[in-house]
This record gives sequence, structure tokens and C-alpha cells, in this order.
Amino acid sequence: YIAKVLHNEEASKQLYIELRKSIANRLNEIPGAYEVFCAGALQQKYRRIYVKKYIAYYTMEADALIFYRFVHVTCDNRKIL
Repeated sequence: YIAKVLHNEEASKQLYIELRKSIANRLNEIPGAYEVFCAGALQQKYRRIYVKKYIAYYTMEADALIFYRFVHVTCDNRKIL
């Protein structure tokens, strides 16, 4: 969205780098120790990583983190998930 719609390739790259750093830091720590956010009709339990003004939602599956959404903090998160 940032690169294609807003036409800001550099900002998109920088945000991607920050997201990768945040993910790497979580993997080195305990990924299950972070805030749980329940959403959707089935009340799926997501965890959140905050990166600048964005939130990445993920779940834990065995030894992997599965990422579902990456949204701006001002979005209505309950409608998105």
C-alpha cells in the first residue's frame, strides 16, 4: 500500500526493515509473552507487534510465527481481523 498507492517506495522499504527487526527480536525473546488480542467470530487469539505507527498481528504455530495483518494504529482493528 505504501509503495504502490502512496508511491513512497523508500518509506515502504524502511518500514519493512523495521518490521523484520521487530520480528527477529521477538524470536530471540519469548513470543508467547506478548499481549493477546481476541477478534473475529471465532475469537481467534492474535498477538501484536508494534512497529512505528503500525501493528502486526500474528499467531504462534509450533516453532513459527504466522502473520495475518499489518495495519495502521488508527484502523478499527476489530473490523479488520
